[in-house]
Amino acid sequence: MDLIPIERQYDEYGKAGAAALETKNYKQAAANFVDAWRLFPNRDEYGIAATVAFAMAGQRDRSEAILLMLDRNSSPETARKINQIRTSLEKTKGL
Repeated sequence: MDLIPIERQYDEYGKAGAAALETKNYKQAAANFVDAWRLFPNRDEYGIAATVAFAMAGQRDRSEAILLMLDRNSSPETARKINQIRTSLEKTKGL
């Protein structure tokens, strides 16, 4: 398997997600981040980004579903980020 094209695609999805965030197109950003994460599910960065984008799009159920997937085998750093996101989501639940 040639990783270079996959790495390029991963980067492209990430850049597209970041661009979508800048224009407040949170659903598109989340979709791009999920696409990137699917290429390398052992890399947490775009899974985390997708959870935030889904939350910003008002799709907390999708955000939580990804958090659950990330939480299964998370590194200590990812576990800390997951806890921060969940705390933030709890604080804004009533908004």
